[in-house]
Amino acid sequence: MALTVVVLAAGLGRRFGGVKQLAEVFPDGRTVIARSMEHAARAGFERAVVIVRSDIAGLLADDVRVHWPADIAVEYVEQDRDPASIAAEREHGRTKPLGTAHAVLAAADRLDGPFAVFNADDLYRANPVAAIAGQLRDGDGHAVMGFDVARTLLTDRPVTRGLCRTDAAGRLSAIEEGTVGRGEDGRLTWAAPGGAPVTLAGTEPVSMNLWAFAPSILGRLAIAVDEFMASGRVASGDEVLLPSVVGRMVADEPVRVLRTGESCLGVTYREDIPLLVEALASER
Repeated sequence: MALTVVVLAAGLGRRFGGVKQLAEVFPDGRTVIARSMEHAARAGFERAVVIVRSDIAGLLADDVRVHWPADIAVEYVEQDRDPASIAAEREHGRTKPLGTAHAVLAAADRLDGPFAVFNADDLYRANPVAAIAGQLRDGDGHAVMGFDVARTLLTDRPVTRGLCRTDAAGRLSAIEEGTVGRGEDGRLTWAAPGGAPVTLAGTEPVSMNLWAFAPSILGRLAIAVDEFMASGRVASGDEVLLPSVVGRMVADEPVRVLRTGESCLGVTYREDIPLLVEALASER
């Protein structure tokens, strides 16, 4: 069975102000995800299922042909052509993607075994990618790569991160999306939606959507998307998020937290690109 990665590349890039999935970061014109896929190819991934919007599918496919490793077979799933997305637009006028949980579920009929998940706008280094590939090969079930929160930041501007809490065995006990920023004293803070900021040491593990999943996750995602569609939250612009589904799943299915001291830097705003280039150069 080919080692498969699902690539989340359907975001709107509103804070970036354009199609950040196609932002040229490296001197040869490569994007963040093209570099991540180089590491994926070296780790043994043979197949990628790319979740994309129909309006950028052709542009992304052109970039893939030029810059992605030739030994990875690529398939495309247009998230906005999935029945749930079509219903959301028909009934509520919604064109915004329904969220990362729905994005992975949209690829369900292309997945016949364990698979990884990558974000298209986060740069994953070789060692974390290899660790996720090893998790899939070993058939050890679900896992998330936990990055030190301080190693995921380019600037002091607030960003969203999924804070991971673990038990004594290193399994995920909770994951919650919140905002990371800096307090008045310069220290990192994290705040859940509507909650007060708490101070971080900087070494707390956060998810950057680098996952290994057993096929059982797909049933969980289907239930979550069905509940979301029936909840009335579609019209509000809310999203059904992958970390939220995993956070509920940990009560029944274990999820390992794989730790790394390597950075995971990505592009949120257009001005992040030169900062990312500078950070990568300083880490060589």
